[in-house]
Amino acid sequence: MRPGADFTEVFNTELTEEEEADFQIWALEESVKSGHDRLKDLQDYDLRGFFKGGHRFDSNNHGTDRFKKPTHPTFSNESIYSGVVAPNGVVYQGGEWGRKDDHDTYTPHPSMFQNGTHDRLKMKRYFMDAEAGNELIFNEEE
Repeated sequence: MRPGADFTEVFNTELTEEEEADFQIWALEESVKSGHDRLKDLQDYDLRGFFKGGHRFDSNNHGTDRFKKPTHPTFSNESIYSGVVAPNGVVYQGGEWGRKDDHDTYTPHPSMFQNGTHDRLKMKRYFMDAEAGNELIFNEEE
């Protein structure tokens, strides 16, 4: 995998036909509410699992780490997919959230750069844009 890899069809919770119909309605409603096509988030989130679990996006359009896929910029060890063997045979390890003084910190797992799903510069940009106030810490092992 390399930065920009598409996980849209990987790591998705299976739904019944009725649940899928409800999910599609929910995704449309969430798209209208956020002004963003939620189905585009399928690359980085297991939205079906997110929906089925009754989760909601916060006022900043952030969702729980529980359903983040390995391609999400802040894929963490809190994801149900961290440490799981992907269909391509790779085990993706998530980073770790922490707390320092009055802000959150995120330390990506070194393998996120080694396996090619992430790029340090893009991650820095993501933090400047979407994680303002949180600190990105690169591990010395990288």
